[in-house]
Amino acid sequence: MIVFRTESYGAGYSDFWLVKTDTKEEKQWNNTYGGYYHDGADSIQQTRDGGYIIAVITQSFGAGHNDFLLVKTDSNGTEQWFRTFGGSNHEFDPSIRLSPDDGYILGGMTFSFDGYWLIKTDEDGNVHWDIEIEGDKSDSVLQTGDGGYILAGIKNSKLLLVKLMAERPALSAQFTTDPGYPGANQTITFDASASHDPYGNITYYQWDLGDGIYMNTTQRKVMHSYDEGDNYIVGLIVTGINDEVSSITRKIIVQQSGPPIMR
Repeated sequence: MIVFRTESYGAGYSDFWLVKTDTKEEKQWNNTYGGYYHDGADSIQQTRDGGYIIAVITQSFGAGHNDFLLVKTDSNGTEQWFRTFGGSNHEFDPSIRLSPDDGYILGGMTFSFDGYWLIKTDEDGNVHWDIEIEGDKSDSVLQTGDGGYILAGIKNSKLLLVKLMAERPALSAQFTTDPGYPGANQTITFDASASHDPYGNITYYQWDLGDGIYMNTTQRKVMHSYDEGDNYIVGLIVTGINDEVSSITRKIIVQQSGPPIMR
């Protein structure tokens, strides 16, 4: 696979040209990409579906003078989607890598934010997170064996190496109810056992049961009944071992009459 800038083909002053060859370096297909102004590819990777992800500097699209452009193609070079990333000033020297979750890690220099800009996207190019790092020049970004990233660059004429930790799994709040279709005056068990803290045990559960009743407890389960049939919005906030919090709300439908009570 060959990718380079061309002024001979395409839609604008300069576009980037993708050429696929076989093992004998004979051309199988070629496509150009770009808009009215200057667009040039800096980095390309083959994706797990056989297509290609290309990191581009574009003057044709985006918010500023030069922006990052991420282009995804299929195995035949047909464009599937593109995304732009940039501020009011120049972005340049983009580099693209695959991430283990089928997303992408895009890095490059930016004058919009004064430094190195690292952008993590999902498989469709939607941003998961981004971070700006002070530096004068970037050379590459690679994923490390622990799921983090290593960035190589230059700052104040000295070699810069920055290690980013792996993405942390998040604390999550979840709960179930039993019975699933309760009636008025019927005892309901609210169970938060499905809530999860990847770093230890959940330390606190705060319930808003939707009828003016609140419960704060260290227990995973609480029980409650409603005097009237109605729709109730029940909220749960859990606190993890590192004092992080997560919340969830659900609508609980309580029927006006519950099932017969055996005596």
